[in-house]
Amino acid sequence: MALSGPPASAEPLTRGVVFHSLHEALRNLWGEEQLAAVVAALPAEVAHATFGAAYRPLTWYPVAYLEAWHEAVHAGPAGRDDGIYVEYMDRALDVSLGRLRRAFMRFMNPVKLAERSSELWRSFHTHGDMTVEWSSDASGRVTLVGHPFTANRLGRLTYASMVRYTLALSRAKHVRQEHAVDAEGKLTVSVTWDP
Repeated sequence: MALSGPPASAEPLTRGVVFHSLHEALRNLWGEEQLAAVVAALPAEVAHATFGAAYRPLTWYPVAYLEAWHEAVHAGPAGRDDGIYVEYMDRALDVSLGRLRRAFMRFMNPVKLAERSSELWRSFHTHGDMTVEWSSDASGRVTLVGHPFTANRLGRLTYASMVRYTLALSRAKHVRQEHAVDAEGKLTVSVTWDP
């Protein structure tokens, strides 16, 4: 069964399977009780759409719903600790990418993986333009514009963590990131790694 493309929408959307990855990462790290606590902390509309009986993993949902999940996890079981939150996002990315795709990524060098990053992003998000620039064999920059993640601190941390972890799934060792947003809202993630 082929996955459907996103509906025409001016509102940024994310694929519903991303919420499944958030559910599973929560279960794996903190258990059912904490998952229930995060769902209870969400706005009722978000909880119903992305966790209740109405939830459909192949449906597209507003990115605002995804941001509500991020905030609830960061404030809840992650205890506002960015390191714990990043570990959670790593586990969620593992689930959303799947074992087969992760295994394939291990055979790629970071530059080849980055060349495919826009395609990977588009499989989960309708908005946001990415660019990749390589400074050397062990460093580069990934930028994002036109996506809600650029507008707030937790969104920027989430995106930068996804870039770092995705590169870490390749043959890059000890991937590190720094990120900043400029006055026009362009988020730049500078990454370095050991060759």
